[in-house]
Amino acid sequence: MIMVNMHKAKSTLSQLVEAALAGEEVIISRRGKPAVQIVPLDDRSDENLRPMDPVSYTHLTLPTNREV
Repeated sequence: MIMVNMHKAKSTLSQLVEAALAGEEVIISRRGKPAVQIVPLDDRSDENLRPMDPVSYTHLTLPTNREV
């Protein structure tokens, strides 16, 4: 299992994705606690995915701690 903090995950995302694709369990922590896991998608997962328009995500707002 690989566990990295958010800062390290941002700077090594490509390597973490490769590790997950190779079968490694990859966890990203926030404030020292496990927060999310990177897992590969199966072949059926892409049926419901659609590309996101680059312009549309420039206006996204991230939830604050109160909203989570």
